[in-house]
Amino acid sequence: MNANAVAQHAARLLIVADDLSGAADCAVAGLHHGLTAMVLLDTEHAPAPTNGVDILSVDVDSRRASKDEAARRNVAAIESLSHSDTRIYKKVDSTLRGNVATEVAALASHLGMAIVCPAYPASGRTTRDGRQWVRGVPVEASEYWRNENIRGKADLVALLCAEHLRVAYAAIGTVRAEPGALAACLREMQSEGAQAVVCDAESDDDLQRIARASATLDNVFWVGSAGLAPAVIEALEPRRGIAEPAAAGDDPQGPVLTIVGSMSSISHAQVEYLKANAGASLVALEVAVSALDDPRSDVTTAVCNALRHGRHVVVSMSQTQRGDVNDGLLFCNRLASLLAPAVRHAGAIIATGGETARALLIAAGASALRVVDEIEDGMPLLECRLQGKTFPVVTKAGGFGQPGSIHHAWRRLANEGKTANTAQTNL
Repeated sequence: MNANAVAQHAARLLIVADDLSGAADCAVAGLHHGLTAMVLLDTEHAPAPTNGVDILSVDVDSRRASKDEAARRNVAAIESLSHSDTRIYKKVDSTLRGNVATEVAALASHLGMAIVCPAYPASGRTTRDGRQWVRGVPVEASEYWRNENIRGKADLVALLCAEHLRVAYAAIGTVRAEPGALAACLREMQSEGAQAVVCDAESDDDLQRIARASATLDNVFWVGSAGLAPAVIEALEPRRGIAEPAAAGDDPQGPVLTIVGSMSSISHAQVEYLKANAGASLVALEVAVSALDDPRSDVTTAVCNALRHGRHVVVSMSQTQRGDVNDGLLFCNRLASLLAPAVRHAGAIIATGGETARALLIAAGASALRVVDEIEDGMPLLECRLQGKTFPVVTKAGGFGQPGSIHHAWRRLANEGKTANTAQTNL
């Protein structure tokens, strides 16, 4: 089904995300309001089942794109997948990686004033003094920027001004003022020609205040992480009850393939927890960057053999040998190419890191995923059709979650509870 046909049956809320895990994290919030949601990997060839979906979330895969390309992809998404009644949520990274300001500027020229608040308090990400923080540390001083060699300051007002936008700022005192005051302030900012308003938020209550105050305004769109999205959905949609989770993800027809392409220390601690608690049915493979250069790598054979014999597999990238950060997307694509042949032997997939998940699913032939349930905060359960069968898929951003998060998802999909020694292989 082409994109123009989809626009005729557009969702009430279109989420435009810069990576897959973020697209899924935001969409899953709709389930708590009895809404249906779908995630697209491709704006050009959307499947027919998008008709009648309440929330459509599209991964435009723009985080590593050039500024011009990122702007083009975002505008193309709203032009092809929305109509005049569709509200738009621009999903950005809560640590401001990617082309955040460029994408906001591109959309503002089409949609009106941006309500900007990337805070995600449940995960320790806050917006204070117009800047972004992680657990009280400026984002620019965190591992998220160090891992990707990002320079400068995570100052939202300055970043947006650099894109020649007229930027206003709502400090925490304004956000927490009596009911109606924030809405009046936003309305005044809009009348004075503001193209973006940066809002401070340090709690979920702050996010709800921002969403409620802005939901009544015309010609606005929202810019945030998975923190603001639930508040916006609640403000826009009356609660229709909680959608019953589908059972498709609970009974996978085969072992679970877990892939951790993120270099985040949080993800690798989760892998260690999984290995320590999953039992003898799990085979753990640690892949060196150098192994990705060889199309005949032993990785493919080892994973296929283990899955064929009913063993669960977790594949992670070695932390001791790191490649150039600028080659991160290349590494994801190479890892996906090595593992795609193994998908037919698996019954379910867990993928950590949005780029990793996207690369593997596209290599395996997927184009869309239905949102089924939420295993825990930041870990949606999805399903897609691959090679003639329904695959449960769990995605997770690399820097999110608790030590046991991946193990929690694995237990849900593998129906395992045993603890024993885990086979470890280095490739």
